[in-house]
Amino acid sequence: RGTSTLAVRGGLVTHTAVTNNPNSSAFARGVLGVYMDGGTLEHSIISDNPFYGDRAEAGALWQKGGTVRDCRIERNTVANQCVDVVAGVRISGGTFERCVVGYNKETKGGAITVTAGVKVDGSATVRNVLIVGNETVATAANSVGGLAVTANGADVCHVTVLNNLTSATIGGLRLT
Repeated sequence: RGTSTLAVRGGLVTHTAVTNNPNSSAFARGVLGVYMDGGTLEHSIISDNPFYGDRAEAGALWQKGGTVRDCRIERNTVANQCVDVVAGVRISGGTFERCVVGYNKETKGGAITVTAGVKVDGSATVRNVLIVGNETVATAANSVGGLAVTANGADVCHVTVLNNLTSATIGGLRLT
């Protein structure tokens, strides 16, 4: 979808690096790193992808289905003023497990909702995940540095949320 570097719709993608893919298009929409709606992504790294467009829905990974496991998603940067910004990982479906999501940043502020680390906004399973050191400069009241769970059907367990920062009131965890 949009300007994804890698789209996974089925099959197995393993031992892959998606790194250093800058995008500065004012018209880019979607996800910069990996868009996934099926298949399996494992033992991979999504890192150092800067997005400076105006409509990033996920900076590193947008998972709508399939399985992501044993991956590192780190040091991705989003600077835009879209309505709903996620610098790290947006999970709308599927299974996300045994991953590290760290040091992703939203650097512009101004969006209505900002999540620097992981946002779960659909019926998904998230387990055994470390979310660490993510940061947003956003001052909106519903912005979060670490983990935001906004879906009733989400199953989130055995997740560690550590040292995430925001200029708003919620550094670590937001459940709505």
